[in-house]
Amino acid sequence: MYDLMIENGYIIDGTENSGYIADIGILNKRIVSIGNLKSESAEKKIDATNKVVSPGFIDIHSHSDFNILNAPFESNKIFQGITTEVTGHCGYSLFPVTKESLPHFELLLKSNNIKLNIDWLSAKDCLNKVDLQGIGVNFLSLVGHGILRMLVMGFQARKASEEEVEKMKKLLVEVMEDGAYGLSTGLGYPPGCFADTSELIELAKVVKRYDGVFTCHLRDQGDHLIESVKEIIKVAEESGVAVDISHIKSMGKKNWGKVKEALELVEEARKRGVNIICDFYPYIGTNEPLISLLPKWMHEGGNEKLIERLKDEKILKDLEIEMREKDADYWSSIIIAEVKSEKNKSLEGMTVAEVSDLWDKKPIHTVCELLLVEYCSVSVICKVTCEEDLKYVAKKPFIAIGTDGFALPDNIYDYKGHPRNFGTFPRFLGKLIREEGVATLEEGIRRITSLPAIFLGIKERGLLKEGMYADIVIFDDEKISDRGTYENPGQYPEGIDYVIVNGNVQIENGNYNRKSCGKVLRKK
Repeated sequence: MYDLMIENGYIIDGTENSGYIADIGILNKRIVSIGNLKSESAEKKIDATNKVVSPGFIDIHSHSDFNILNAPFESNKIFQGITTEVTGHCGYSLFPVTKESLPHFELLLKSNNIKLNIDWLSAKDCLNKVDLQGIGVNFLSLVGHGILRMLVMGFQARKASEEEVEKMKKLLVEVMEDGAYGLSTGLGYPPGCFADTSELIELAKVVKRYDGVFTCHLRDQGDHLIESVKEIIKVAEESGVAVDISHIKSMGKKNWGKVKEALELVEEARKRGVNIICDFYPYIGTNEPLISLLPKWMHEGGNEKLIERLKDEKILKDLEIEMREKDADYWSSIIIAEVKSEKNKSLEGMTVAEVSDLWDKKPIHTVCELLLVEYCSVSVICKVTCEEDLKYVAKKPFIAIGTDGFALPDNIYDYKGHPRNFGTFPRFLGKLIREEGVATLEEGIRRITSLPAIFLGIKERGLLKEGMYADIVIFDDEKISDRGTYENPGQYPEGIDYVIVNGNVQIENGNYNRKSCGKVLRKK
């Protein structure tokens, strides 16, 4: 007798093979049979007639680690069909921590309005804490390059010495031994933005020894996009490490179209044998901390020094001169998504240009004052990419999908962040696959299941195959769609009937069973 049987579903197995109708038998968390199982019995049966049955979706780019202990069931992710999350991106992770670096960590959390009691030091202890608490989906983590650099040299805006690089490499070895899947960089953010290419190559060589992956938030996604992509291809070629370029895009109207040249570089590298992929989210709006709009020199020394600079009239004059090329259209494209204080909640949903008119200030002065009063804890949505670029990216077979989002508590109806936190995967399958026809459904499923699983080296997930863990999504391919908008982002998607994690039914006809059946995955 099976624990669970899925009957009459249209199975798309995560490969490029055509779909077919069959039953799936699940026992002890795994798929044990696929075929005609009508004569078999099961404790529970699900009728999937006229529905697609696919592997669980893998969110290859997530920041849920920073809220997983506060929102372990992360309903905004599992209602999308996500059964595995890859966290620790853009140079930031929850580990490692030292007693000396703890104040920096606490300041980082405070500036992002995250309430978290850090009572661990090592990656092992952190992952064990997540495991012990219990989670609703599978969870794995990279280690952030920015965190390693912060531990070794704080927020110093300079090239690391050989000795400092060796210290970072030693820390990296420790976290890889503890089960991290690789290293992430945030070369657009401090302190990662202060690193040179040689530092990245040396760290990537360590990751390669452990057969891990190297993910990269590029140094620049606008004016210097092409140079930034070339840098990461160089890192991949000289170290041999597997690389994922995070949320690939061309930012800024004058740069629209550059993403085509960038992807041509990636394709050429792949033809040379470089193991490199990209990921993206299907929205033209990005979600950034407001401080990321400031020049890199403003960030040296961390947020404490940044706040001091924001109070310095001379520095503000220099800042105004440096950012004078930002025009009215630019500031009208920056939407205040979230602030920390109640007194400024009314600003959420307004553009920087609108707030500037309200406060009767120049836009850059508005940005600086808002950062001061909110202690840098302001996030913004930037509508700086275009639909044509997005569709071009969406067609490429080596590009996976990532929410770039956070775990959120249940029933966040007043949520004012990015709609990608609720609708990334349904939007990809609904708007881009079904409506725009950027790829076949089989190809689309492959890119959110087996493609990331193979890239990451997750050998028992990402396919509907006997012996694999039973991470499964059952959905209506004619109805699956996102519902969130920039104005009202906190809406769950439509068309997903069941989500199964490790053989446990988590989503059942719109109801969330909230089982602690997710697993913390460690690199072996």
